[in-house]
Amino acid sequence: MEHQVTTIDATKWVHTFRMQPFRIEDADVQDLEEIARVHRESWVDAYTGIYPQTRFDSEGHEFFVNYWKPVFADTNPVHKNLIARHLDTGAIIGVGVILPPTSEQPDIAEVDRLYVTPEFRRHGIGLAFLQEIRQHLLQHDIPTMGAWVVDGNPIGHSFWKKNGFTFDPSDPSAITEFDGDRTGIFLHHYLRSIATPLE
Repeated sequence: MEHQVTTIDATKWVHTFRMQPFRIEDADVQDLEEIARVHRESWVDAYTGIYPQTRFDSEGHEFFVNYWKPVFADTNPVHKNLIARHLDTGAIIGVGVILPPTSEQPDIAEVDRLYVTPEFRRHGIGLAFLQEIRQHLLQHDIPTMGAWVVDGNPIGHSFWKKNGFTFDPSDPSAITEFDGDRTGIFLHHYLRSIATPLE
């Protein structure tokens, strides 16, 4: 098998995929600068051709550092910041966040800011993130994971569908905005029960 998992303890695993060892870890605020870099580089790669170039030009590294600061300040026990760390180099190669349910959707925790650096995509890292997130939500008795996906992002839609997510029947689509101007880009909502394991 290409994807092998070695148990470290009851809650942590080392994943090896195509000879690339990595581990999903809780993020540390000391890694904020590198997390911001990984997030921005992966975001630009994923959305070039979808968002206007003016957005990429205006949202540089410092924008993403400031974007993450309040994320680390959230003390809700369901909230969780995760990274994927390459065990040979120590580099962060992916990021992800679990957002707690809201009063409007008390049974859904959103998977947010899930990004993997381009050179390590299709290495099982996204799946490993989702497995970690599922275990966390099981501990908190939250039955459903949700995720928002930009229209026009076929790789994103394929990833969520492959991992058992389906369109939210209510599909509360929203339109993104930039500098107050509507870009006409829709977000679609996916849902997945945590009752069944991810493979």
